[in-house]
Amino acid sequence: MKESDKNIEHLIDKMMAEDKLQSPSIDFTSKIMSEVLVLEERKLKAYKPLISKPVWIFIGTAIVALVIYLSFFSVSENNLEIGKAYTDKKLQLLFREFTSLKISCMLF
Repeated sequence: MKESDKNIEHLIDKMMAEDKLQSPSIDFTSKIMSEVLVLEERKLKAYKPLISKPVWIFIGTAIVALVIYLSFFSVSENNLEIGKAYTDKKLQLLFREFTSLKISCMLF
């Protein structure tokens, strides 16, 4: 096997001696760099935001409209009155139970 390796090495040496050294053209580097720049320009993409300006304007307008609606046209006063009436009834029942308990304690 070593003899075949020597033969292959001898053949490669002979081929290398026959072949003369090639050198690239004078503008080889500039051609390669221009190709690289073209490829880089293709890869670059313009920045595009995830949410565009019209969408942000719509979101802002919707939030402002919601705040205005809630501040001027809210029915929260009615909800407070309902809650107050419920709380008042609950307090009255609690007061009745307390007074009845107090009276029953006084009897004993």
